[in-house]
Amino acid sequence: VTQDDIDAGFIENQALATGGYTDATGDPQSVEDLSDDTSAADGEDDPTVTPITQLPNIAIVKTGDYDAVAGTITYTFTVHNTGNVTLSGVTVTEESFSGTNEHEVLGQAMSLPEGLLANRLRRLVTEY
Repeated sequence: VTQDDIDAGFIENQALATGGYTDATGDPQSVEDLSDDTSAADGEDDPTVTPITQLPNIAIVKTGDYDAVAGTITYTFTVHNTGNVTLSGVTVTEESFSGTNEHEVLGQAMSLPEGLLANRLRRLVTEY
């Protein structure tokens, strides 16, 4: 099972059964049938669809380091896809800030336009 399969939420599969025999005139013959997901009846050749449970989840850890000389704080955001599906449109947005430049910080967003694969993490860094 690949990440693409998990992201799709299912795997579709079909099998072919074949067999041979000799008919009453001595000629070799063959029979075949495609698998079906619910019935062995001829003509019902639906593939088997196996669902894969998708468990999306995301976590974030934010740390800050104060530089007394520069008078700034460098924040590191570690975003971790703790689920089993690829996440797209991942953004980090400042929700609260008690500093004096609040109007410049709140609502700022950083994004991961390429998405975040399952069980991977990315770090984003900003300075205020």
